[in-house]
Amino acid sequence: MIGTLLLLTILAQATPAPDDTLQDLRDQLAGLRSRILFLEQELAKRTAPSELEFDLAKTGEVRFLSANGALFAVALDASAPDANGIRVRLQITPMNGLAVAQLDAKVEWAGRTKTHTARNFRALLPDRWNVLDIVLPNAVPSDLGTFTLTLTPQQVRPHQ
Repeated sequence: MIGTLLLLTILAQATPAPDDTLQDLRDQLAGLRSRILFLEQELAKRTAPSELEFDLAKTGEVRFLSANGALFAVALDASAPDANGIRVRLQITPMNGLAVAQLDAKVEWAGRTKTHTARNFRALLPDRWNVLDIVLPNAVPSDLGTFTLTLTPQQVRPHQ
């Protein structure tokens, strides 16, 4: 009888409480999810193109672009005539928890015969869509069925 009580006491002390085990499993699951997200983004960064071609007739499609080791999600939001040409509005977010203090966006159209580089000085923050308006000077609708976008981020740093 004393041996059985002693054995039960030892087992009770060696077995973690159910709440501790559950919390450990939750912590492990959170760590695995974080690691999977990191690996997915690393794969996308390595396989994402360095330039994107957009069709003005197709808005809202989210695509990925790699630039100087940073990964961006980009979507064409809208385009409209502007007094100086055509304004294109992009929704853009840096991935991997990075913030970008400055971004150069190069746009080519009319069979890449026309080029404009716009510099954005507003910080682009991760995990939210940032609006980037670019006016393509002297662009006319007949020249602009599609355009190519290349990004050059400056001052990339982890977001805090």
